[in-house]
Amino acid sequence: MSSEGSLLRDFIGFFRTGWRLFRDPAVPLWVKLLIVALALLYVFFPVDLIPDPILGLGQADDLVVLLALLKLFVELGSRLKAGSRQEAESEEVVDGSYRILD
Repeated sequence: MSSEGSLLRDFIGFFRTGWRLFRDPAVPLWVKLLIVALALLYVFFPVDLIPDPILGLGQADDLVVLLALLKLFVELGSRLKAGSRQEAESEEVVDGSYRILD
């Protein structure tokens, strides 16, 4: 039973990470719009991998696809956020040269 509890805890933590990244201004807007558009496209697309009238399996494939999109968003958002942080840190460095005058 503890494995089920840890699986649920992992899922909730993963969802929270996705939500925090979605609200984070360091994650580019195009990533957020892309993931939302893909999720809406899948939800409203008339063809499913497994038809929804097959109880359980029809909804399970929808859940798997939406979780895969969430995983894609978390990975892509984290990488781009880390990249923007490195760019911001590199912008603080002033590159220059000097010479000594007598």
